[in-house]
Amino acid sequence: PRMEGRYFVAVTLHEAESIRRLIHVTRNRPLLSSYFPDCDTSVAIRMIQTADNIGQSLIDRSHFFPDHTDTQLKQASNLLRFVDAQTYYGDEDTSLLVKGFQNNSGFTRLLFYKQMLKSRRRKRENWVDTPLGVAINAESEFKPMY
Repeated sequence: PRMEGRYFVAVTLHEAESIRRLIHVTRNRPLLSSYFPDCDTSVAIRMIQTADNIGQSLIDRSHFFPDHTDTQLKQASNLLRFVDAQTYYGDEDTSLLVKGFQNNSGFTRLLFYKQMLKSRRRKRENWVDTPLGVAINAESEFKPMY
């Protein structure tokens, strides 16, 4: 299930620091109400590292932010882990990753991942036999992956 108007955005550490300052300056009122009186925007800052910390990754949140640890959050977290070139996912995380990829062909996923790896300085792991390899090559979320 999707929540309308809910978006996930990756930001740099510097941007997150600025957002956190804004959260603290506007404590107890909607985030952008000083600039846009009718605006009810709320945000949360999360750290994405591994599948193990998805529920505990909330760093800060603005007034009225509904904190949910749900499937949508887990899927977005796993897609951000993919962009971070992480290769190991649990069974549920692999399924969520495939669901997030469903609008892209396996070739497109592979091409994106290989291009992304070229920009990394860290050691490139052999990902073919990992859960990421399964997710990249899966045809759809409804076909068996293993």
